[in-house]
Amino acid sequence: MNASPQILRIALLASALFVTSLPAATLVDWTFDSYTAGQTITSVTSNTITLNANATTGGNATVTANTPNSGTAVSASFSGNNYLSSAAVVPELNFGTSQAFTIEGWFNLNSITNAQTIISNRTTTNVTTSGWFAVETAAAGAGLTFSINPEGGTSTFSVTASQTLSTGTWYYFAASRNTSDQLTVSLYSTDALLATGFASNARSGALTSTSATFLGARASDLSTRLSNGSLINEIRISDAYLTGNQLLWTSAIPEPSSAAVLAGVGALLCASVVRRRRQN
Repeated sequence: MNASPQILRIALLASALFVTSLPAATLVDWTFDSYTAGQTITSVTSNTITLNANATTGGNATVTANTPNSGTAVSASFSGNNYLSSAAVVPELNFGTSQAFTIEGWFNLNSITNAQTIISNRTTTNVTTSGWFAVETAAAGAGLTFSINPEGGTSTFSVTASQTLSTGTWYYFAASRNTSDQLTVSLYSTDALLATGFASNARSGALTSTSATFLGARASDLSTRLSNGSLINEIRISDAYLTGNQLLWTSAIPEPSSAAVLAGVGALLCASVVRRRRQN
């Protein structure tokens, strides 16, 4: 007996449920899981790329057990006077013209009065002519801004996910450029998308920084350091425009087990057979 079109559609749906997209290449995935809560951070390394702990005054950032419900085991806690940075330019985080990339991670602010930097390789000189990227909170907690400056250009391009931020709250972000040079930044709570900023017109040009990469500050302006008690849980950078279940936020959501999927498909098949018998 030939299968009905309805059963074929259900079978195709079942097979699709088991298909997962191939992951993009992860350039860095900085976490603090090599430490335990209460320890002082000296450095973090991913794919041989190291960020060293620094402080203008006082001690380095420390480790806390305060984490988002789908983040990693521990987080970095900043004092308002410390940050992490590479010792030199990170060539792996320079991107060619129309090269796609995604920066994502978790942060939690203890103050929203001033603009604060999550991650940046913004240069200390020639800010409008050297290539760089930055992810920063807007002043007064008015949202999250993703900025780039294409190399050789004269303008900085930015998009903002406009959402009033709250203190003591975990947020996830994804900031991306696609191969058409369009910029997107999305802001999530631990369980929902809150806001998205998108720029459809091209932001073409290479992003070749002449600065080190900073977490919790930017080289061009250390006054944008994360405020005392603010946290970062994880920062990942990939060489592709990530969407859907490729993102850290969605990949942390448990997928249905194979048994549950098969049970659901079985129920659909049974319902289809019953309907066919009633029609005969």
